[in-house]
Amino acid sequence: MAVSVTLRRCLLALALALPSPLLLAGDWHVALGMMDRGASQPGGLTAFNEDVAREICRRVRVHCVTVNLPFGEILEGLAEGRYAMGFGNFLRTGEREKRIAFSVPLWHSSSRLIARADVQRRLSDATLDSLQRLRVTAVPGSQQHAYWQSVAASRDLVVVPAGSMGEIIGMLRRGQADVALVPVLSAYALLAGEATGEFAFVGPPAADRGLGGGVHVGLPKGNESLRKTVDKALVEMRADGTLHRIVRRHFNFSLD
Repeated sequence: MAVSVTLRRCLLALALALPSPLLLAGDWHVALGMMDRGASQPGGLTAFNEDVAREICRRVRVHCVTVNLPFGEILEGLAEGRYAMGFGNFLRTGEREKRIAFSVPLWHSSSRLIARADVQRRLSDATLDSLQRLRVTAVPGSQQHAYWQSVAASRDLVVVPAGSMGEIIGMLRRGQADVALVPVLSAYALLAGEATGEFAFVGPPAADRGLGGGVHVGLPKGNESLRKTVDKALVEMRADGTLHRIVRRHFNFSLD
């Protein structure tokens, strides 16, 4: 009897120590950042993130239930433990690390300014540091929005918040904002469905000042089994070429 009890205790300790599909049984609720455009089309950022999420779930043998949310709501939902994974092109920051956990990096990102073509021609020599007296936009909760807020007063900028990434093109088209600052992958996704020459990039990419770095899957804080399982799946996806194939399915450029 003593041997049997000891064996059961050893098996229980092993089960608790190792990430296992058995410990992660049940549906995984996954939050995807809203683009409001091209989500189901090749080249859509939401569709790309959903394919990555579903491949992770397939590898760990769980069923994914996806929901599209604005960026800020993803952070809140992860912090409250309502979602197993969140995809919003998350850069890892000290402030966010207080609320959520992060996977290994998916790719490295920078930020781009975009504008209507007529505005871009007027700002042809502008850089991120030289913009003044303009209406600027980004999605609240993002690093890009935080950057605008940090420099708005000194540069006489009016920060106009965008409800979601998908609203940005409409705001620029209607003249509600002069320029938008967005993650580079979001910029390409936004412009993919627009007529050639209607919108353009302003200045070079920016990766410093918190506007670039590794992009991660957001995860609930404190669930180490979940984090290790997601990391293992992502490492395997990169090693066997699956992640590259998903990228090529949606984009005509590399994310490496």
